[in-house]
Amino acid sequence: MEQSLSNFALSTNGQAVTFDIVVQKRAIGCAITRDALEQHFWLERGADESHLTKAFGNGLRRIAAVAERKALAKGATHVLITADDFEYR
Repeated sequence: MEQSLSNFALSTNGQAVTFDIVVQKRAIGCAITRDALEQHFWLERGADESHLTKAFGNGLRRIAAVAERKALAKGATHVLITADDFEYR
């Protein structure tokens, strides 16, 4: 996995964490929904920003791997990660 992660922040509406990754020397803007963090990273519903950031940080490796996989599969420059992206099929 050749990627790096930077610049994560809470979205303006508080419903996602936005971040950037670099995959194959391309910058990819990403976001993971609060719902995905609640369902798959132990974030309590209605948690404050510090808990949201902590849940994101704890799941960072898995989140970045999913973001990279989605970016490569679709050739995308922007990726939205939802709870469905962590479901096994």
